[in-house]
Amino acid sequence: LITEYDTALRSTRFSQVVGFTADGSPITRLVSKKPQAWMIEPSYTTEILGKKTWVALDYSQTNGLAGRFPEARLLATVGTWIFDFLRLDFEYGHEWDYSVAEGGTGKGADTFISRMTFEW
Repeated sequence: LITEYDTALRSTRFSQVVGFTADGSPITRLVSKKPQAWMIEPSYTTEILGKKTWVALDYSQTNGLAGRFPEARLLATVGTWIFDFLRLDFEYGHEWDYSVAEGGTGKGADTFISRMTFEW
C-alpha cells in the first residue's frame, strides 16, 4: 500500500488567465491558493504461470491546481516480468478535470498505456 499527501506550507498568489481581449491580450486576475494533492495505491504481487505478476489500483485527487492537474484520477495497472530484468505493464487511466468555473475544462479523459521497462 502506498499513500501520499502533499501540500504547500502557505498560500501563494498566482496570476490566472480568465479571458482575452479583442486584440488577443490576456485578461488576468490575482488568486491566492494553497495547493494540495493526495493519492492511495494498493497493489498485489503473485506468481501466474511461473511469472511474477502484479496488479495495482491508484486513486488521486488535487485541490487548488485547476488548469495544471486533473481534479481526480483513477489508474488500473497490471504487469509481469517477462525476464528478471524486463517488465511489461498495461495501464488504464481515467481523469476528471475541474469544472469550467474552477478553471478546468469540465471534461474527462481516458488513457491506455503499455510500458516495457528494462531494470538493472
